[in-house]
Amino acid sequence: MTEIIDYNETMETEWVLLRARIVARSHTWDFVERQKVKYENPSIELVLKLNNQIIGLIDAEYEKISGSFCWENNSCGAVIQEFGVSPEYQNNGYGKMLLEALKQKLKAQNIGRAEFWTKDPKSVSFYQHLKFREIFCHQHYRIAPDKIAFLKQQKLWKPIYAYMIKSSNEEILDAIKDAPLEPHTCYGFEWKF
Repeated sequence: MTEIIDYNETMETEWVLLRARIVARSHTWDFVERQKVKYENPSIELVLKLNNQIIGLIDAEYEKISGSFCWENNSCGAVIQEFGVSPEYQNNGYGKMLLEALKQKLKAQNIGRAEFWTKDPKSVSFYQHLKFREIFCHQHYRIAPDKIAFLKQQKLWKPIYAYMIKSSNEEILDAIKDAPLEPHTCYGFEWKF
């Protein structure tokens, strides 16, 4: 029997272990969390259970003021912070079930759209299949700590897990040339409902 319920703190260990299994097979995340992230903004956090075992998760942080953290700023939206289904249960419609449950919860908060950001080619294909609108594409780099001051000075610093660089300036390109990993293309999609 499947059910989608609100996440609660008693599920943290099982949630973290599931997320680690999903992360191990995805290019979306750069790291594994040891604890579930707590959000600064209002959020909806759901889990999908099959026979009392968590096999899927979705977290959406949503805006109270349009443009406060979503890319698009024409109306209040949500950013999907976590989304995945256990690898052995993928391609069975469980992701769509989680999306539908999330949509209903967001609509109850007067939110009519959600943004998804991913570096994973399988996720990009999934969002394209669902006809989500591509809203932006950029490169993610990992930056050496000694280059951060320069990027801050150039007003290109964005204190998130990766950094978006949009410039052809030689000094800036020099600052990122020694990034420990190759750049990853990150796609943003919008889902309106």
